[in-house]
Amino acid sequence: MNSVEQMRALGHPLRNRALYLLVEEQYTNKQLASALGEPPSRVHFHIRELLKAGLIEIVDQRLKGGIMEKYYRAVSRSLRLGTDLGVLSKFDELADTILLTARDEFESSTNFFKKYPPETQIVQEKKKLSPERFSRIKEHLKSISEELEKSQTDANAEDAINIMLTYMIHRLPDDTEVEANETEE
Repeated sequence: MNSVEQMRALGHPLRNRALYLLVEEQYTNKQLASALGEPPSRVHFHIRELLKAGLIEIVDQRLKGGIMEKYYRAVSRSLRLGTDLGVLSKFDELADTILLTARDEFESSTNFFKKYPPETQIVQEKKKLSPERFSRIKEHLKSISEELEKSQTDANAEDAINIMLTYMIHRLPDDTEVEANETEE
């Protein structure tokens, strides 16, 4: 993802939910509204925003009962936020939306399974690493992302399982940076 417009489009939880569905298969506005449990007019507004941002596209059109039905599909299977966008407020909004969506999906899965979903792993660690180890970890995460990109071929497998992977890795200020910032204030 490399534009402020794309970040803004993803700043709404309903658009994130719609996009997740459109990654897996194509939907009409009416089908998508039904899957999301939302009114078609509300979903249509958000579909237009995703289209305008270039995150989804029209993949088919069919005439049905005198009405042209448009079928939408996500342009990409995954989202990666570019670090050169330089719009902190939009980044904060997007990060909040992504984390809220992940929480909502986890809650929905927990309710479905009546316990933590099978094979759940939740990890949060604060570590001090050498630049080399930090670089290796970023490479591992990149490899995982690349493996997920290849998983499209698995989607139609009879034993395919749905998963959600959400991660964030970022630098934390070191003690001297924190002290320097406190001194400036």
